[in-house]
Amino acid sequence: MQSIPFAIGSLMMSGALLVASSQPAHSQDFVSLGAAGTAAYDRGAGSGLSAVTLSEKTNCVAHWLEWYLGYEQAHTSQTLLSQLPDDLGSEQSREIATAWFMHVKDLYVKRDDNDAEMVSALARIRPALKKQVQTAVAGDEKLLTGITEVLGTCKTPK
Repeated sequence: MQSIPFAIGSLMMSGALLVASSQPAHSQDFVSLGAAGTAAYDRGAGSGLSAVTLSEKTNCVAHWLEWYLGYEQAHTSQTLLSQLPDDLGSEQSREIATAWFMHVKDLYVKRDDNDAEMVSALARIRPALKKQVQTAVAGDEKLLTGITEVLGTCKTPK
């Protein structure tokens, strides 16, 4: 089992990628955006990569939490959502986010007898990731494909 390259997490956290679209995407643009997001998700899921270290697993928690919470708060286009894999839909993404959260919380508790470090790590990661998800679902293909590829590699907690 290979480890998810730390560079993916760093890339997703980079403030330099936060370039908001000046105009909202049109419906047809969301179809293309959804196709690109689906391809990236499938590429991540089929890559053979998975989170191995606790840091990588924490990054998976943050990505799934912010995907689930972020795209709903951003009032994401239903056209875009209909083009994405079922795992990225509301119910499934909530279930995957919850599974990752519980898995990683258990690992922190086993290691530290509490989850304080996990809470702290998520507090550091999530604000920038929240903005990235909102920008991605508003039409930023580069961000969307980066995020959905990470979600694909983080498809199932192990």
